[in-house]
Amino acid sequence: VSDRDWELTRLAYDMDEKAWDRGLVARRFAEIGDAAGFPVLDLTADLREASRGVLGEPYFVYDGHWNATGHRVAAESVGRFLRARGWLPPCAAREAVPAR
Repeated sequence: VSDRDWELTRLAYDMDEKAWDRGLVARRFAEIGDAAGFPVLDLTADLREASRGVLGEPYFVYDGHWNATGHRVAAESVGRFLRARGWLPPCAAREAVPAR
């Protein structure tokens, strides 16, 4: 997902950029979902958009796990995905909380 991390990995392992398809796994999942009749949510674009370079990434620096930003982005993306399909009713608790 991270363009910076991809570039560092590519350089470190002398990988030919044309030989690697970074979107292959996401496309394959979408194809499998389509064939089975269910939608698949790809978080790639939202996680890339959340990347702020030196100001913060949605991943921990030392591994590929999501940090708090990554979890927030994923939760918001999943919520939009579910609401768009009518699978997530409005949250009554959220509506009851007064604005700050």
